[in-house]
Amino acid sequence: MVLGVTMLIGSYTIRLTNASSDAFRNAGKYYGYLTARSIAHSAVNIVLHKVDNGDTLTTYFSGSLNGGTYVINKTQSNDSIQLAVRAHFVDTVYAIDLLVQQYPKPFPKTNAAVGLSADSVNFNFNGNPAIHGNDTNPDGSAGPNPGMPGITVPTKYDSASVNPYKNYITATPKIKVSDSIPDPSSYVDEYLNNSTNVLTGDLSGNQTIGSAANPAIVTRDGDLSISGSVKIYGILVVKGNLKLSGTVKIYGIVIVYGEDIEVNIESSSGTPEVYGAFLMSGPAHSSFSMKGNGDYYYSSQTLSNVQRASALRAYRVLEWWE
Repeated sequence: MVLGVTMLIGSYTIRLTNASSDAFRNAGKYYGYLTARSIAHSAVNIVLHKVDNGDTLTTYFSGSLNGGTYVINKTQSNDSIQLAVRAHFVDTVYAIDLLVQQYPKPFPKTNAAVGLSADSVNFNFNGNPAIHGNDTNPDGSAGPNPGMPGITVPTKYDSASVNPYKNYITATPKIKVSDSIPDPSSYVDEYLNNSTNVLTGDLSGNQTIGSAANPAIVTRDGDLSISGSVKIYGILVVKGNLKLSGTVKIYGIVIVYGEDIEVNIESSSGTPEVYGAFLMSGPAHSSFSMKGNGDYYYSSQTLSNVQRASALRAYRVLEWWE
């Protein structure tokens, strides 16, 4: 009897030991699976982040991550990117094959070098400033696309107010009345949420924000004065008044808006230049003035470049297999 009980206990012990060993092995396999899967997903994020940064990537590259490795085969055609990802962790291999498409987030469809969305805007031009509706590249050469109106205003009353200053405008037509001037409220939150440079005060001196290859999204909640030799590549969003002076150069789109207070835009002394487009949205009797020798140029090339700023780039998944 004792011998039988001993044998029975021994049998149960062996079974429990085997079950524990199987459970341990299964847990180990599951951990390996989860880690390999995590590495593969991280590798996808890594390569898309490199694409966003404009890094030069070969069609095949590899790396190490979380104690494992990954290899990626990349094929890109225009805005479509195809990735074959293989992640390795110990003896586990995890595969992801996907096809994604890059696309820009909402961007205003400009219809003039300067669009003024405010009734009864107060205008003032003095000195030798100019607004150019002809398509102009950032280097000053002629752009590839048809030109735009110089200034677009919402009413005939505003058109009559601008008309005395038409000699400052080079465009066909110089002034246009339109009820479809882009309203910043429909997309400005996107820029605020994705801002790369949140300003807390004025800009001056000799500094550059952004680049042609990597445009910035610069935002200011409040009045802003930009002076000196500041250069900005990208989108400038100002909720308040804007003053430009010195030799400031902006390559992109400038959006100045206000909800409850009058918006004042002033290009004062110096030779500030804007290549791209200028949008103002504010309540009645907001003001727009240009003095000195500033120039605003419509530039389709600059706008196309800024539209693809990495901070405003998103991906649409066309195919995903894992």
